[in-house]
Amino acid sequence: MLLVAALVVPAAVFAVRAPSGAPSRAPAPPPEPAWGDLSEPPAVPPVRERPETSVALALLAEGDAPGDDSPNVPRPAEATRLFHADLDETTTLTVFSVPGDPDDVAARFARSLEDRGFVPRRDAPKGTRVLARGHIEALVTASPGQAGTVLSVLESHRSVSR
Repeated sequence: MLLVAALVVPAAVFAVRAPSGAPSRAPAPPPEPAWGDLSEPPAVPPVRERPETSVALALLAEGDAPGDDSPNVPRPAEATRLFHADLDETTTLTVFSVPGDPDDVAARFARSLEDRGFVPRRDAPKGTRVLARGHIEALVTASPGQAGTVLSVLESHRSVSR
């Protein structure tokens, strides 16, 4: 939450006396910020109305979004890839649409990773599953989507130093 406080001071407070006794004015207070009234949060248009996302959504009418499936973290069963990005040399983010309830989808996906040797970390933040195998770590979140569940998989390769 952003908290902005403004202090309004009458102009008379800025009046100072010059050595001759004649009033003079100190510099005027700065103008009001260009972003205007922040007492109410700005209205954010729905995703489909924002021009920067409309093209991407149009490309995803059917089939997978561009990108690659990981050779280390398998694609969930019945999943459609919505998004893929290589965030840096060691981290990728892939987002899938998967039919089903978010809790069920996340549990099935975690079990499929465990079947491939991934071990769940018990210290994962609430609503997140973190599984690791060797130097590979997968952070998994699931949330309701238009056609079932949006499953996000952040895959990270930790460096192994000796």
